[in-house]
Amino acid sequence: MAMSTTDPQPEESVEDDHQEIRSLRKWSIVSVAVLLVILISGGVLASHYQPIVTSWGFGVGHPEGAHQEEETLEIGLRNTGPVGITVVALNGGDHFDGSSSQLRLSPTKVCPLFTPQKGGCPQNRKTGLLVGKQFHPFSLSTDNTRPVLLQYRYPCVSANSAGTLPATLTLPVTYRFLWFTHTLLLTESASDSATCSPN
Repeated sequence: MAMSTTDPQPEESVEDDHQEIRSLRKWSIVSVAVLLVILISGGVLASHYQPIVTSWGFGVGHPEGAHQEEETLEIGLRNTGPVGITVVALNGGDHFDGSSSQLRLSPTKVCPLFTPQKGGCPQNRKTGLLVGKQFHPFSLSTDNTRPVLLQYRYPCVSANSAGTLPATLTLPVTYRFLWFTHTLLLTESASDSATCSPN
């Protein structure tokens, strides 16, 4: 009757297996730690990512009767960063300071992407005021500019009254980058009553 024999596994082979398992655990821990550092650093950088600037501005005014002026101001929102973003809101409001607290801002609009003027808002033939479209969220790729339109009214004052200096208009812009949403305040000079005189 033949007996089967099994050679026992050498001790060196068992020790090699344990060493390999320890090495694998070590590299797994290091890899997870490196990944966490990258994610945390990326999150901190993304949470402070602010690439939007205003690149230019163009305004047109028109009197409304004898006591009020309407102004339209087109400004370019430019993405100076290396990554695209999505502008999700342009919030108008009574964010004014400067020479007048009586400016009334209409909802911010966007200019068409393509017009006969090759970009920018067209002008109303009768009043000369710039005309925009209702705001919808839009993407802004790197080193690209999108014109937006601010429209506001202010009362006329006499040349001897206070309020003849330009005011500052503040526009909150909300944009999304990765999983972060930010709001920044952009400021532009706004015509106040320097071009408006009551009869």
